[in-house]
Amino acid sequence: MKKRELHISYFALSVIILSGCSSITTCPIGQVEKTAYEDGLNGAQLQPKVKLYQEACLKQGKDIDLSQYTENYQQGLKHYCKLNLAFELGRNGGTYRNVCSDNFTKKYLSGLKIYQLEAELKNEDIRTPAFNNGVNPKLFEH
Repeated sequence: MKKRELHISYFALSVIILSGCSSITTCPIGQVEKTAYEDGLNGAQLQPKVKLYQEACLKQGKDIDLSQYTENYQQGLKHYCKLNLAFELGRNGGTYRNVCSDNFTKKYLSGLKIYQLEAELKNEDIRTPAFNNGVNPKLFEH
């Protein structure tokens, strides 16, 4: 597969994945424990998810057990919010939805800063012509 085709494929895949995240059409009755745990494990925000599930259940004439959902969501969130994972999540450019402690957020942001700096360096390397031997011409501007 050519590089351009690969980029288009990744773009198409990300559009499909993201479009699935914006709406929920199935009420998780009978699967509340599993669904809620996975939502917490993925670091989803509680209120938007609950609202989407409530809307889906209402359309089907059902009701979701909010206390059961919240309890299982919190269990999954405990695994997502482990401090030893925070830095790596940021370092890899992962998405964080501000659902963990302040300490987690600080470690995540430290990792994210490194990720962003490396991305900037990579972009700078791409823009630097080969004849500069890797020296950034901006260093010599007055």
